[in-house]
Amino acid sequence: MSAHNVTITDTNSHPLGAKARADDYHRRIVLGGPFEKGSIEGAPIIIEDDVWINFGAAILKGVRIGRGAVVAAGSVVTKDVPPWTLVAGVPAKEIRPLEER
Repeated sequence: MSAHNVTITDTNSHPLGAKARADDYHRRIVLGGPFEKGSIEGAPIIIEDDVWINFGAAILKGVRIGRGAVVAAGSVVTKDVPPWTLVAGVPAKEIRPLEER
């Protein structure tokens, strides 16, 4: 389950280098050119069964959220979350284990 305003993104959606970002902005926004992937890298996200992602959380590329895990509101998940674990914060950190069903 997920609450409202959850962001799940499997890519940075923009170049990381300052010059590449500026060039991309100029090409797409100023000149109206098409989106080009270029150096942007993606990675799959895996969300296992019985996970609860609370409102305003962000799940970033390459993350696996284990079965039964809970992501607290407003958290930013940048690393894998073990099964049956509560994570919270920016970046999300393990708070405590949860009872398995």
